[in-house]
Amino acid sequence: MSLVSAVKYISRLRWSSPLVFDLMQRFGSLYTNRDTTVMRGVARGLRFNTGRAHNAGFIFGTYEPEVQQLYAETLKPGMVVYDVGAHVGFLAVLAARLVGASGHVVCFEPLPDNQEALAHNVELNAFDQVTLIRAALGDNEGTAALAIGADVGWGRLGDGGDAAISVRVHRLSEAGALYALPKPDVIKIDIEGGETAMLAGAEDFIQRHRPRLFIELHGTNQDVKRFLDRMRYSARILGSDADILSAHWNAFVVAVPE
Repeated sequence: MSLVSAVKYISRLRWSSPLVFDLMQRFGSLYTNRDTTVMRGVARGLRFNTGRAHNAGFIFGTYEPEVQQLYAETLKPGMVVYDVGAHVGFLAVLAARLVGASGHVVCFEPLPDNQEALAHNVELNAFDQVTLIRAALGDNEGTAALAIGADVGWGRLGDGGDAAISVRVHRLSEAGALYALPKPDVIKIDIEGGETAMLAGAEDFIQRHRPRLFIELHGTNQDVKRFLDRMRYSARILGSDADILSAHWNAFVVAVPE
């Protein structure tokens, strides 16, 4: 079994095995709130602090290895990347390295703990090309409840979770105008099931700018396929020959405009 296959298998096993989940959380807790350096992978050498996230894969460089490779193959100096659901900033700082000082990374992150960790990681790497927008994206403007789970990576708009806080929500079109954002080349979306509403609120923006879309599914296979078909995007599943409808519930979609 390759490293990528092993990482993917263990990552998915945690959702069906409470024991594996508990072990991963305990192991990850050994690396929380520590400034260190990513050990391997495309992000090797970046300075990073996991904040309150219990995920040692950030430090070992084993977090989403296929996505890291996709970034390395896709992102070029001068590109603009939107990171929707930027979490503690692992993919954001990787994107910043790849697009360089002439590029721009715009992060949308509504959870305060994650915002602080992300801002710290941007500062650790002295990246001036990263903008943090402390808000979620959805299908309306205003505020909404953000449900918070046992891990800081599981915040999502809506009821449920262990607790909830009120957060600012934008539609992407309104956010683009409000913050004078540059036209994106790539939009990465990982928002724990909120991708259906976020895409609905971004339809006119995406139709106008036609960026590449990197979308992690959360059982939203059918909704995402309908959106991409309507917008005339070609899509594939990263690391799989499956189509969107038959793909794993949290597969990663790579979509490009036709």
